[in-house]
Amino acid sequence: MKAIRVLSIGLAMCFLMTCVASGKDNLLISRFRTNHNTFQDAQNIWCSDNIDICYQTSLMEGTSVSSFSPSTPLTYAQITIISSRLQNILDGRTGTFRKATQNEAWYIPAYQAFSVAAKNAGKSLPEDLEYELDQNPSDPCSRTVFVETLVSALDISGTVLPSINHVTTVPDAFGPVIISFYNAGIVNGVDDYGSFNGNGTLNRGQAAAMLARIIDPAQRLTFTFKSFDLCRDVLQMSPDTVLFSTAGKSYTVEQCAIDLSAPPIPSLKGRDSTLDPEYLQNARLLAFCHNYVAPEILANSLGIAITDSERATLLASAQVKAGYKGLSADYWYWQDSLSLYGEKLEAYYGNTMGYDEFGQAEGYGQAIGDAAVKAHNELRVSASFSKIDWAGIQDRIEQFPMISQW
Repeated sequence: MKAIRVLSIGLAMCFLMTCVASGKDNLLISRFRTNHNTFQDAQNIWCSDNIDICYQTSLMEGTSVSSFSPSTPLTYAQITIISSRLQNILDGRTGTFRKATQNEAWYIPAYQAFSVAAKNAGKSLPEDLEYELDQNPSDPCSRTVFVETLVSALDISGTVLPSINHVTTVPDAFGPVIISFYNAGIVNGVDDYGSFNGNGTLNRGQAAAMLARIIDPAQRLTFTFKSFDLCRDVLQMSPDTVLFSTAGKSYTVEQCAIDLSAPPIPSLKGRDSTLDPEYLQNARLLAFCHNYVAPEILANSLGIAITDSERATLLASAQVKAGYKGLSADYWYWQDSLSLYGEKLEAYYGNTMGYDEFGQAEGYGQAIGDAAVKAHNELRVSASFSKIDWAGIQDRIEQFPMISQW
């Protein structure tokens, strides 16, 4: 088994002394070039030092002899080359690959080397990367796939970056892969709240910054973020405020928060809902009953339950998600429980009534719809619902661009 490269403070100090003694500096990989880059568009910009390190370590080259093109997006093919090169050099090799044959794409040799290294390490490359290389290799890559691929390169090479921050979730991302780069100081988000913007594309300057922080501990970032609470900051209501009751249960602002912060319901059948508050209220409440009330009611009526082991898994997952989208662990436990009920219900109807030509369980949609209408008919709205500041919510959403990505 390959030894894990844990970069503790003590090891970093030993590494630093070794580098000083040998005339090197404290980078994870060696500089293949001693001269600085001469790219005309990479001088005196925010990522100049980052680009220089990537150039000297051969992780990134220019787009021409005189240009780096820091604002140009990276493609999925290009991040494959870069990440494979990083993994290869971290494994003590040269970061070079065979030349592509006449009948294969230029990035295939690097991809194959990356895949073989992953297999030899008992791992696999990110599914998102595999899909995009197969379908869209020349498209601009997303921030999520770039980080996933870099994490994979580090993992394959046995490199573990130490945590220097204390982040558990950000408003638009959770889970160990993305969050590990926050804690290692490789990324710090795109706003004061630490939003990741995972669907956003990545340019060459941003990629150079991430790579430089990986290989140069001195460039890693420390930070703290502003807290984000969807109920407090956008809805400006207490999360525990009851908005309505039905089927013997009460539903709070937090449980409705995602729906309340959604864009206005568009006109239906030529009717302008923005001019009809009663219509708007009924449409939102019926949609809520359909999505969040009906699954549990229907499951209970059929004797479908969540087991103790499933409940434990849901609780653990909810703790990981606490803070995601500005919502609590209790919210995510409730939400994921509903998703599980939905899966169980679809399997139940599929097994008992079969599936249609589109793979949908026969009878499931009708049953959910009927349960939703029944719940809506029994619904009792609290006085707090009429106090919702719909226009103010839409105005405040403009202050939090990450909400539009949800």
